[in-house]
Amino acid sequence: LSHLKWLLQKDSLKQDVFLIGAPGALRSNIVLQYLELCGREFEYLSITRDTTEADIKQRREIRNGTAFYTDLCAVRAALNGRVLVIDGVEKAERNVLPILNSLLESREMQLDDGRFLIAADKYDKLVEEMGEERVRERKLERVSENFLVVALGLPVPPFKGHTLDPPLRSRFQCRQIDSMPFATLHQLCTASAPNIASDRISSLISLCLAINSSEASSLALPRFPIDNLINIARIWVFVFVLNSNSLK
Repeated sequence: LSHLKWLLQKDSLKQDVFLIGAPGALRSNIVLQYLELCGREFEYLSITRDTTEADIKQRREIRNGTAFYTDLCAVRAALNGRVLVIDGVEKAERNVLPILNSLLESREMQLDDGRFLIAADKYDKLVEEMGEERVRERKLERVSENFLVVALGLPVPPFKGHTLDPPLRSRFQCRQIDSMPFATLHQLCTASAPNIASDRISSLISLCLAINSSEASSLALPRFPIDNLINIARIWVFVFVLNSNSLK
């Protein structure tokens, strides 16, 4: 609940945010809950090592022998006032995310088809001075005041990836999203597996948290996906029912 409150505060202040935390679906779930709560539309950009400028701004296509540019997620979000969710920021190569730097800093971006995105207040001021028709002739496009960027990433180190460049990092308001505490995990697992003894669920959660703890890092064990605990509890119930039926 505190994370949702923080996102709402940053939204009201028109500030872009960066949620950083361990691997898992918790950060994505928080963002999706926020979007559903506010009734906001969003564009999703998944970053990989192969992501290029053509995957972020515009893509050139040929249809019926004619070449034209198609707006992609970042441009569509800016023009239509949607939330741009960037997932996997730590995977981006050094020359990729700076493409968004001017869009984050001043809501401006040069497009390959000749158009130029500018902030809503600057666009409205130009319309008052020159008229909308002349502004359109100069291929200026208005970035919606409702445009917002939410970035998701892992802490580097300890995880593999690239750290954000300081100029780009300064554009975001950052928040650490920690894993769910023991009590919350126990409550969720107990609700999913009411037939399993509480102490056995506690032992399972304790084991998983111990594997992921910093004290166990020297053992070089693979990180356990905490999000899977609820699914394990559900499977545990299914196995418990099967074993109970076999004894009848």
